Amino acid sequence: MGLLERYHASPHRQKINNVLMVAGFLSLSVPLLAEGVQFILRFRRRTDDKTVTRRAPSKIYRVVVSGGPCSGKTSSLTHLRDACMHAGYEVLVVPEVPTLLMQGGALYPGLDGGPRLVAFEVALIQLQIQMEESFAMIARSTGQPTVILHDRGSVDVAAYLMPSDWLAVLSALGGLSTLDLASRYHQVVHLVTAADGAPSFYTLSNNASRTESAKDSRVIDRRIKSAWSLHPHQVIIGNETDFAGKLAKATDVVLVGAHKFFSEASKETGDIEEGGCGGGENFGRRRFK
Repeated sequence: MGLLERYHASPHRQKINNVLMVAGFLSLSVPLLAEGVQFILRFRRRTDDKTVTRRAPSKIYRVVVSGGPCSGKTSSLTHLRDACMHAGYEVLVVPEVPTLLMQGGALYPGLDGGPRLVAFEVALIQLQIQMEESFAMIARSTGQPTVILHDRGSVDVAAYLMPSDWLAVLSALGGLSTLDLASRYHQVVHLVTAADGAPSFYTLSNNASRTESAKDSRVIDRRIKSAWSLHPHQVIIGNETDFAGKLAKATDVVLVGAHKFFSEASKETGDIEEGGCGGGENFGRRRFK
């Protein structure tokens, strides 16, 4: 009886198959394992020699310019853009998302909008995040230190909602927290509404979308300020001076922050988070890449 016939006639054929399978597996895996060990040893030698290549540090500094109605955001954004460019930075400006939606016919449902209001704000924040990431992608492509100015940020939405509706929005966004959204930005510049401290300059004439009375604007301003208060780098700029002085303060805050950020980034030898402001061990743990 030949070997093949003896194999088929054997009552131990299954055991023989198992042995052959193990032998075949080892014949493949042992060389791979040995190669893996050699790779690890080579990697450790490179690490010991400090020759491991690291990714380049972040070159994007994200700033939110926020505040109540008629606070000077539009004028400030133009001034900040020019000042940052003059300082040698590339500058991008993310436009205000609520205005884009309303200009397209998507009307704000109002505080009593219920599910429609939640859906509106969820869509708004989703668009906000997508726009921010698109601008960041463009900034990365330049390879240059870039300041991205945001005409309001995602946390502003909380100021226009009841707390229960804000929680519903966060839940619909996949269980994000206010902290998660705030940590997308390095700095928040809050410009106080002219209705608080400079009432003679409060006007509705320069913005067709503005309908708030001076009293309502002060309330909204405080709500926005409170919504962002958990951010460790929120700076409040009031109306103690004339508007030129207000612009100068905002410009100084942004340029000092950007200079510090890029100076520290250039000294880093490891990876740096682009999005997020730091501010403690647990601050901004979730990042959007």
